[in-house]
Amino acid sequence: MYLAIGLVYLLIASRGAPLLRNPDGHWRELMLENAIFLVVTSFVVFFLSRRGFHELLLARQDAARSKVELVHRLAVVAEWKDDTIGGHNYRIARSAQIIAIRMGVPEQRARLIFHGAVLHDIGKVGMPDYLLRKDGIFTPEERRLMERHVLLGAALLEGSDDDLLSVARTIALTHHENWDGSGYPHGLARTEIPVEGRIVAVCDVLDALLSERSYKDAWNASAAVQFIIEQSGRKFDPAVVDTMLHTLPDIVAIREEVPNDPWIAWQHQKNRLMRDEATRVRL
Repeated sequence: MYLAIGLVYLLIASRGAPLLRNPDGHWRELMLENAIFLVVTSFVVFFLSRRGFHELLLARQDAARSKVELVHRLAVVAEWKDDTIGGHNYRIARSAQIIAIRMGVPEQRARLIFHGAVLHDIGKVGMPDYLLRKDGIFTPEERRLMERHVLLGAALLEGSDDDLLSVARTIALTHHENWDGSGYPHGLARTEIPVEGRIVAVCDVLDALLSERSYKDAWNASAAVQFIIEQSGRKFDPAVVDTMLHTLPDIVAIREEVPNDPWIAWQHQKNRLMRDEATRVRL
């Protein structure tokens, strides 16, 4: 604005418009001085504004990077309560992102699903250790107690207007809901279940089946995939299952990248986050 006004002043002064110039030329000189002042000022304001905007953008990027790193570190805390599931949160988060993109979810939303999915089991920090490490089948009472982890996770993440934490809360609350309405905690069915919850449900079970646990051996890939297919339309959204089958090579590659060892998995996860330039500027 200052630049435009200055240029107009300069144009009028340089041409010496007769209506705006007295005989001795003082008015013309004054206009030239004002024009120069306004032009110089406009350039100074533009430079400072641009510099301030750049600094603001850098600060925003730093805050976004810190937020993402904190989210992933918090997810590792939940994994370290049970040293048999190292890398699980990160693997299913990457798998969920791949499936979401293949299903047509916008890239930015899929990125939020990735970062939010690492917190899907954050409520397990409130579960007793003996329950998380139990070798055998849960008793009905233990099962009811374990199912509370979704409510604890949702409670931990609620009350924020941040998009990432909002998606994380949705996933934490709904990733054990079933397509046929037989899941928990609210017995939601079909599209009542948010798409991010439906996607993570498939990824969560697939990775759990392929991993060794204190109560079971790891399944082979064929058996695990066959179970997912059999549960399509019952436990899982058929569209998600179909997409998972089409992206299976990518999901298997993630398992090969990220081992079950919690420390090694975290190092891999941290290194990838540092390389992800998109994360630094988009969240």
